[in-house]
Amino acid sequence: MCPPGVTGPPAIDRFDVAQRALAFSALAGTLPPPPQPHRELGENLQRATAALRTSIERAAGRRDAAFSYGVARGAAVQATTHIECYRCLRVIEPRQYEAAMALLRPLVATLTRLAR
Repeated sequence: MCPPGVTGPPAIDRFDVAQRALAFSALAGTLPPPPQPHRELGENLQRATAALRTSIERAAGRRDAAFSYGVARGAAVQATTHIECYRCLRVIEPRQYEAAMALLRPLVATLTRLAR
């Protein structure tokens, strides 16, 4: 709850980022691992996904929620970069890439707004 005279982010935005983060986490869990010379890419994607979820959860009901949303935004941008690498390495199919980006693009945009 916000102090009198201070407005927080709309509840629908907070709900939206939590739902998209969970959906992306589920999708990321189904992606195949990258080939051997790029194995760390898969581990990094899993870490970014975990940081994304954790930061969004940490933001719930806190006065410094903007900071946690900023950390979540950074994790979402990292995840986007890893998905781009998966695409370039042809680890994932175009439909998997599009599904991941359909979740990540609006997630990054909303987290950017919430981090202000």
